[in-house]
Amino acid sequence: MRKRKVTAILTSDWHLRANTPKCRIDNYQVATWKKLNFIAELQATHSYCPILNAGDVFDRATGNPEMLFYKLLHSQLSKQNKPDKRNILSGYLLCIPGQHDLPGHSLLNYKKSALAVFSHVARVCVSTNPVIDEINNFIIYPFPYGTKLVDRETTKMPGVAILHSLVTNPKQPSIINVGTPTAKIFDTFKNMNLILCGDNHKPFVCTNGNQLLVSPGSLLRMDADQIEYQPRVYLWYVETNEVEAVYLPIEKDVIDRRYLDIKQSKDELIENYRSALLVLGKIGVSFIENMYQYLQKNNITKSVKKEILQIMEKGEEHARRD
Repeated sequence: MRKRKVTAILTSDWHLRANTPKCRIDNYQVATWKKLNFIAELQATHSYCPILNAGDVFDRATGNPEMLFYKLLHSQLSKQNKPDKRNILSGYLLCIPGQHDLPGHSLLNYKKSALAVFSHVARVCVSTNPVIDEINNFIIYPFPYGTKLVDRETTKMPGVAILHSLVTNPKQPSIINVGTPTAKIFDTFKNMNLILCGDNHKPFVCTNGNQLLVSPGSLLRMDADQIEYQPRVYLWYVETNEVEAVYLPIEKDVIDRRYLDIKQSKDELIENYRSALLVLGKIGVSFIENMYQYLQKNNITKSVKKEILQIMEKGEEHARRD
């Protein structure tokens, strides 16, 4: 059987950082480098096909610590021997800015970001305009964080939408009603063949007729509840519009379970409070305000309270997008 040619490697939400997440007890930077090396080698194995990244390359928009990664990525993404000169994307990492890549979460501040500096690295392209892959005959339509999502005109060439916008997995509904349902995204991009989504750190793949939507999930385990999480990238085949998951190697026992217990306590508290609101018929009252009052009036440990406040801030941020 003839081996299929890989068109592109799909990934997102690398959140590269020079410091270590509080739940990790290993050398997090070494773990990061191993995963980047793995992806670079995977790209070389598949004839230096492009890597498409759906945003949040960095965990912080600015800051000198992130400069530590530039040299590494430059060396890895420049290792190709003879990338096909006819193809502008051969051997490239093509990415879009996510909110973590943008100062003030605004595309207007892009030029001040670490990602803008990163874009000057060889074989890296940060795109805000359509890009044509001349060899595989498809067009990439980038939608950085905060930009309006619009469909394309019908063409014979397959279209790929890359967006950084929280899209929810219909099989895993959130207890906090945030994000955009996949059905709405499919309806928005009726003329796109592949929709690559960043921002949701949980990977999933779903289809709608001949359309394919891929959320690769986060590259690294940054939170305690990712203790069993298996990071992955997806190989995309344009001829059949199918993907194949490739799982990245991970080390066991590198996440402190104490933070997992805190996370579980926080989730249980939020769900119990939400259920109480529904029973009392107060769901129309601001969830955030009620939660603040609840935390003030009840004996909640500082660590759990801090975790709840952080997740509420994220929830408010996502709610403002909709």
